[in-house]
Amino acid sequence: RSAGMEYPTAMPRRSSAWRPATRATLLLAAGCLIATAVFPRTLSNRLETVSRFSAIAPKAALQHHPRGYSRLSGIVRRAAMKLDIEEEKASDCRIRLKITVPADEVQKLANRCIKDISKDHDIPGFRPGKPVPRQIIDQWVKKEDLHKQMVTEILNATVPAALKGYRKIALDGSEDIESNVEDLVKGFSEKKELSYFMGVETLPTISWKQSYKGLEVEIESENVPEKNAKMVEKAIMNVRKKMGELDNASDREVQKGDMVMMSYMGVDSVTNEPLVELGGQRAKQFDTEDDTIVTGFMDNIIGTKVDEIKEFELTFPNTFTPAKFRGTTAKFKAMVHQIFSVELAPEDEKLAKELVPDAKNMEEARAFLAEAVEKEAETKETEAVEEALIAAIGQISECELPNILIQENGQQMYGASLMEFQQSGKISPGVLNSLMTPELVGRYIRDNRPEIETRVRTMLAFEAILEEEGLQLTPAQIEAETKAMAQQLTAMGVQEYDEDRVREQATELLSNQVVLDLLKENMTLKKV
Repeated sequence: RSAGMEYPTAMPRRSSAWRPATRATLLLAAGCLIATAVFPRTLSNRLETVSRFSAIAPKAALQHHPRGYSRLSGIVRRAAMKLDIEEEKASDCRIRLKITVPADEVQKLANRCIKDISKDHDIPGFRPGKPVPRQIIDQWVKKEDLHKQMVTEILNATVPAALKGYRKIALDGSEDIESNVEDLVKGFSEKKELSYFMGVETLPTISWKQSYKGLEVEIESENVPEKNAKMVEKAIMNVRKKMGELDNASDREVQKGDMVMMSYMGVDSVTNEPLVELGGQRAKQFDTEDDTIVTGFMDNIIGTKVDEIKEFELTFPNTFTPAKFRGTTAKFKAMVHQIFSVELAPEDEKLAKELVPDAKNMEEARAFLAEAVEKEAETKETEAVEEALIAAIGQISECELPNILIQENGQQMYGASLMEFQQSGKISPGVLNSLMTPELVGRYIRDNRPEIETRVRTMLAFEAILEEEGLQLTPAQIEAETKAMAQQLTAMGVQEYDEDRVREQATELLSNQVVLDLLKENMTLKKV
């Protein structure tokens, strides 16, 4: 790597996992792992007054299966636990199950509950761990509380048993008890059957507004000689400043080209909510010729004096990352703590080697940088094409969206955005952990639901194309990508992660790239 240059793998991108293993896809994977740690896949239920289910969902995750579900016609099926299960198709991506636990199974599970209570009790006259007669338990435990525990025992035992027949089609973590648990407790009898309703979500059927082959894509040309030349000179200038000498100039106003120690904060101009993801609370060094925060920020700092509070408003451009800020107007307060003038380092052999270690002089260094910039421009164009194709697929595909995928992808996107801010130094690991709360994630999902829905629909559309075209990955490809992804996650500071989830992300990464390659082979491209 030559000094002062930003390479494609170091560029933060705004899209999700539909490209090779760039920094953005690694951030997405890291965000997914963080979200999984904070929000484990558990059964969403109505047992708040009784107990919390934990990890009863089968480890099925998203699996491919034939579109549609022809067996959903009210057929009665039997599971291994002698459960009667009636199923109906509630929607294109949801199955409603009526689960009936026969009286003999209810009695067995109720007896198991009594046995557990008798072993784990605090009843005077009986030593802990020793059985307690049923009549004594009935005297010490209220009937309603006893029935709550029995219903909980029955649900914990029968839900996973009922789900066994749906592992290949049910989305992991989507099961939800629809029946009111308090009503189940009120009507409970140890000698009667127990019936309750549960819903599970499945992958929907994708429909197309037009063919995904032959898409017309238009992008802005990035590989422009004049633009490339400016980037080379900017890279050289950055290193000249880095190698130059700083002189304290805090007795005057900020001038273009100065380096400043500065802190700032931003709030939404409408809601006044702090934009903590932008960082800035701690003083850092900034180059007044680089708008690293948002376009136009440094222009407002020119002319500012030390310890002067400068207030101004800026609107985030449509290309800003993260996407949720695009079009938003923010109010900023900034304070310059120190001002430094810069005496630039000369363009000599020392500078050339700092730019490119193997360069003998500035002529060779410029030639190398020009070639690197050209390759970077080509990479940008490739990514622009892929992003345009991704957007097009999202627009031409239609389907009903499972809520579990909206929630999971929202958690992943939120976690990925926080990881990107941490990697850029805008927030510390401690701040990241404090921001990963159910309340903040829920707000993020509500505020960004249209974007999340587009992402989920596009993800499902890519999966449908993969299946319809019969595209496949080899075990060796998946293993190599998983290993590379794990190594890069470790390099990014993610020390603990779920290997299975990394493999899922690697498989999705490769699968989507295979689909993108197919789309690119069949598209019409126009550069402007």
